[in-house]
Amino acid sequence: NEDFESDKKIISQIANDSYENYTKKLTRWLHTNDSPIVKIGTTWRLTSPFDAWINAAKNLTQNDFTLLRKSAIEILNEINPGFQLLPEQMHMASLYGKNREFSGWIREGVIQSLILTSVFGEELHFDLPRKPELWVDCIVSELLSTDNPLLWKSFEGKLPLIAEASPSAFLDSLEKH
Repeated sequence: NEDFESDKKIISQIANDSYENYTKKLTRWLHTNDSPIVKIGTTWRLTSPFDAWINAAKNLTQNDFTLLRKSAIEILNEINPGFQLLPEQMHMASLYGKNREFSGWIREGVIQSLILTSVFGEELHFDLPRKPELWVDCIVSELLSTDNPLLWKSFEGKLPLIAEASPSAFLDSLEKH
């Protein structure tokens, strides 16, 4: 989402290019037949994340997955600043200047990437140091290892997706907490 500077920073890191250069490259794909991406307002989306992973699989390196892991941890470890407000003020968090650093779109996108890696990584022969499912288990375990209730609450509607990415790590974390 172009309205979030932190989203642009993460995309730039993953793309290993400036955000401006990367979006110029993406723009070339926008108006092609059967485009793999769509832009609605300030938000870029893959038309089919699954197809994108299949097409990119042979080009993804361990470094790409290292960047994905680092990005997922950074993005998903963000505590919703709205929790600094009184409960009756939380629905007006943005009016009080308590905005999230990362958009919901990028939070959902990194979790979808973890899901696709876990479910299809072995079949797509991803270049990972261990089985893709175990690699994602480690990330989810790290995310959910906290005793901080505000972080757990900050996962909000994304918690079911996190559970889908790694059911075993999710259930293990629930049992521990």
